[in-house]
Amino acid sequence: MIAQPLPVGRLSDLHLAHHRTCMRLARQLRDHGESHARQLQLAATARLYFAQLRAIGD
Repeated sequence: MIAQPLPVGRLSDLHLAHHRTCMRLARQLRDHGESHARQLQLAATARLYFAQLRAIGD
């Protein structure tokens, strides 16, 4: 079976699962009073992770 490339702008199941996990963590941090700066740091880490996965996939 040959893997079909994803259409541009679509996320794989792995990406979607990671995104959901990041969003859940951000929600928990907000609910528990963590600082906004920490959330921004987590978002930057997630963006780096996605960029690395895209580079591996290319």
